[in-house]
Amino acid sequence: MTPPDQTEQLPDLAALQRLAAIDGDAPVVSVYLRTDPRDPANTRAAPAWRAALTGGLGEVGERLEAGEDRGARLAFRDLHARLLAEAEALDPASLGRGVAWFVALDGSLEQRFVSRLPLAADLVRLDARPFVSPLVDLVSRGAPAGIVLVGHEHVRLLEWAHGWIDEAADFELQIDQSDWRPYRGSAGSARNRTTVTHEAHVEAREEAQRDRFLASAAGSVGERIVGGGWERVLLLAGDGLAPRFHMELPAPARARVQLDLDLNLLGLSAAEVAQRVEPHLEALHRHRALALAEQLENAGPEVASGPPAVLAALAERRVGQLVLDPLHVPAASPLPEVAETVLAGAPPELAGERAVEAAIASDAEVVAVAVADAPALARADGMLARLRW
Repeated sequence: MTPPDQTEQLPDLAALQRLAAIDGDAPVVSVYLRTDPRDPANTRAAPAWRAALTGGLGEVGERLEAGEDRGARLAFRDLHARLLAEAEALDPASLGRGVAWFVALDGSLEQRFVSRLPLAADLVRLDARPFVSPLVDLVSRGAPAGIVLVGHEHVRLLEWAHGWIDEAADFELQIDQSDWRPYRGSAGSARNRTTVTHEAHVEAREEAQRDRFLASAAGSVGERIVGGGWERVLLLAGDGLAPRFHMELPAPARARVQLDLDLNLLGLSAAEVAQRVEPHLEALHRHRALALAEQLENAGPEVASGPPAVLAALAERRVGQLVLDPLHVPAASPLPEVAETVLAGAPPELAGERAVEAAIASDAEVVAVAVADAPALARADGMLARLRW
């Protein structure tokens, strides 16, 4: 028996892949709690997540009590009480903004993650293995992003990932003022032509120095963007500098900037920057998911549409990019024999979960979006896939 692992950490892609590969002998209780203290539903004396945990565990217990597996029934009775007690005792740091908790009934697995990003919803499931599909959205939304803060004489570059910014990744550039001084005012008469000429000269030198600084900084920032592997970058600057700096970036880095914002955050701490940019990153992620669904719907033979075709392609490891609503229950329809190998006898309500597991096993990208938000995905009964071949 594998010893329990109760390490708390932020969920990432590696953790998701490990969980998806678990296929033990005992059922697993998967718990997702939206513990975000900013959620109004959690500001009451009895937060909404606690009620969701109590209700969800109760439903699992009722299902087991009605079944024939006496061992699972008895194991869950003890686990039920322990999970409620441990959840009640979690401090704010251990609750974060979301908790994902996986416990096998035989004790072979126990893993709890705390997230700095809010979960989409509370959920409690009992399945043959960890129920990972809600974690896919969390990991996808938390993918690393470069945050570029630009001023006339100062540039900062930070890396945001999974709801936080690592202070150690803060990269700064400042203008070299050793060979010039900003103009501070004239000692002579404002009517003196020489003074006016001197003022214009100094201002021109300052502007030329700033232009050289921005061009040099753009080159350095561009190298960091490409070297960091960021596929999405936000560029924030006041005084209309954002589009100007964007165009100064080398082409490979310029293409990765997804949003220019007329916003000066240079004076804020890294934590404050993270809080300000998070809504923009969330909006970018949502926009990409919706646009991808629309794009795949009209992409022709390189795309599989609908559960029968997508599940068959997943079984053959032909899927490079999967777009789905993991919680959508597809309409009843005949499946190709090869597609049945992905479901492995699971009921229709687990079709999305099994599709996610198969995609992760074959290193396909998974993008989660609700069918209620994406008409193109709704028309495909909850599943679209870009094929590798």
